[in-house]
Amino acid sequence: LLTLTGDLARLMDMLEIQSASLVGFSFGAALALKYAIRFPQRVNKLALIETPYLTEELDLSFLENNSYSKEALDRYRKTLPEKMQKVLAGGKRQIRRHDDMFRYLFDETTLIADMANEKDLAEEDLTRMNKATLLLYGESSVHTPMGYRLHRLLPHAALIMAKGGHDLPITSPQEIRKYLVQFFAIEARKYIETVL
Repeated sequence: LLTLTGDLARLMDMLEIQSASLVGFSFGAALALKYAIRFPQRVNKLALIETPYLTEELDLSFLENNSYSKEALDRYRKTLPEKMQKVLAGGKRQIRRHDDMFRYLFDETTLIADMANEKDLAEEDLTRMNKATLLLYGESSVHTPMGYRLHRLLPHAALIMAKGGHDLPITSPQEIRKYLVQFFAIEARKYIETVL
C-alpha cells in the first residue's frame, strides 16, 4: 500500500489539506490504516469498515489475466450474498457504476500489485497508533478475527459488530451511517468510553 498511501499524501498536499479524518471499507480501510501509520500527523480519526488481513489470498475471480473482464465480473456477482445481488440488480445504471469502479481500480491503479506485495500490519505499528478509531464489522463476516485483533492492538479503538457480513455498507447503509455520524460528531474519548 506504499504507492496508494503516497498518492493520498500527494493529493492532500495538492488540495492543501493538512489533516483529515478517514473512512475506509475493505481494502480501503487497510489503506486508511496504513496511511495513519505512515503519516500519523495527517490523520485526525479513523473509521475502518471490514478491514481484512492483508496476508490473505486475494479473491481475484472477477479478473481475467489480471485485468478487468465484464464477463468474469458478471460470474463473480452471482456468488455475492442475495441482498447484495438485489441491490446491484436495481438497474443498469447501478451495475454500470459497479463495473466502472472495478474497471478503474484494476486497470488504472496499482491496487492489485500493491495488495499482492503487501505484508500484514506490524503489531508494533498498531500498538503505537494514537488515533481514535472506530472498527465496524459484520457479525457473519469472514474478517471478524481481524476486527478483534485490531481492537486488541489499537489503544484508542472501539469495535462494533453489526448484523451482516462483509458487504455492510451495501446491505446496512443506514446502520453504518448512524455509527459514523455518532463517531465523528462527538469527542472521540467519550465515544470510545460509551461503546466500551
